[in-house]
Amino acid sequence: MISSVPLTNTERDWLETINFHYFLGYARNLRQLRREGVVDVDPTIGTLRSLIADEEELAAFLTPWLRRAEWYLRTLTVKHFCSAPGHGEGYLDTSRWTSLRQGDRPQLQTKILDGIQRHGEPYVAKHLTEAASRMGLKSRPRFCPGSNEELWLELTKNLPLWAVVDSFSIGTLGKFIQMCGVAEGKESGVSLAVPVWKEISKELGISAKHFSVTVDAFGVLRNTVFHHQRLWLRPMAKSPGMPKDLQRRYREGEFKNQNKQAQFVVLVVLSRLLPGDLRAIYLQELEEFLEQRPLLKLGIMTSPFA
Repeated sequence: MISSVPLTNTERDWLETINFHYFLGYARNLRQLRREGVVDVDPTIGTLRSLIADEEELAAFLTPWLRRAEWYLRTLTVKHFCSAPGHGEGYLDTSRWTSLRQGDRPQLQTKILDGIQRHGEPYVAKHLTEAASRMGLKSRPRFCPGSNEELWLELTKNLPLWAVVDSFSIGTLGKFIQMCGVAEGKESGVSLAVPVWKEISKELGISAKHFSVTVDAFGVLRNTVFHHQRLWLRPMAKSPGMPKDLQRRYREGEFKNQNKQAQFVVLVVLSRLLPGDLRAIYLQELEEFLEQRPLLKLGIMTSPFA
């Protein structure tokens, strides 16, 4: 798998600092590329170390863009939820949520309450403490799933979404966007709930068909990068598909069929979650970054082995 070239002291020290299974993910895939005649590089520790360093640089390149997209997604969630009369309250009212599967509404409500409890922002902490005092409690109780949800729903009743949206994990945020609705008007005396995700997808220019999987794929990409996992020839849990304009831009990559599971698909679709004036800049910089690192580029633009 790896050429039996004597290790330098630097390489030996480096190997002692890296998780063995993480290292093998690169070594196995490089071996497979060589077996299939795709590349002709020496499978040395030096080659693998350089490849892993390139991916570390990719993570550093992606981080500010992922942060910008996440900020924007949170901002749009607040914008479209708070477009209804009020100040952004009522986001924990599950009667205004859709359901994707049995039991998901109480599960999501629990995750949101737990996130609010852990948030620690002064405005939120002060609100919860004062609400507890008004209820005659000596101190703010700890949230205990399965035992005091109703008490915590009362504590958070007037806490606006804009104050707590940053407490949502990226997975919780994605589910909230897909499930929550905003009361807007009435028909025969019944309030209508307009899904927040429809308004966000419209503003971002993402088709309704692909919005949900795009948000999910973004969450997976974000967590993969932030948790320092390998992207190079990594199987994609959820592929968002590539919009037609991006297919035309990258038509030589065969991302509609042969390479539809390549990580490059979600990397370019990330541009759709950025503010409009940043999208072209991001794509240009991504292309230039990968062009300077051919072996890394190969594993990013190619579907993983079955």
